[in-house]
Amino acid sequence: MSPTYGLAMMALAAAVCVSCATVEVTSDPLQSFARYRSWDWLPASADERNPIDPELDGLVRRSVEKELAARGYRRASWLAPDFYVACQIELIRSIEVHTETNAPQTIFSMNQSPSYVVSDIERRARVFERATVSVDVSDAASLRTVWRGVETKRVRRSFRPHAGDVVKRILDHFPARGHSALGMMARAEDEE
Repeated sequence: MSPTYGLAMMALAAAVCVSCATVEVTSDPLQSFARYRSWDWLPASADERNPIDPELDGLVRRSVEKELAARGYRRASWLAPDFYVACQIELIRSIEVHTETNAPQTIFSMNQSPSYVVSDIERRARVFERATVSVDVSDAASLRTVWRGVETKRVRRSFRPHAGDVVKRILDHFPARGHSALGMMARAEDEE
């Protein structure tokens, strides 16, 4: 292993550790992101483009488009893109039932019959969603994955209102147009 490659891997590990703890980022330290200017969605087969929750899928895809545009990347309309983007969403819905026993109460008899102890049980159901969102970037020429960001978030009720924020946090770790991943790592170390 060359000393340059070893230093690049250590810098990458340091940048990931310094960054937001909830986002996991892996990147090819030798890949130059500086030449990337345009992107498009990775073409998917008919089976792969059938999301379980189309509304959530649309929300995530619009958020990716917005965040990449904010970083200076344009979506390739008719030209070949420099890189492809793919998103995956794993959504697990669960219901947790909490049972609480209220304090017992004694009902005293007004005559010769026995007294009664009465207690009741309350059950409350809470809905949770745990979503794992991953954004993969593949070099268009080689179709090799060169960057991946993943975040898992568990929320009460619905994940939809949080989808845009999760995508933003993930793509906050993606280099802006004209910058390299190593340059981002150097800036992260300078900020310490």
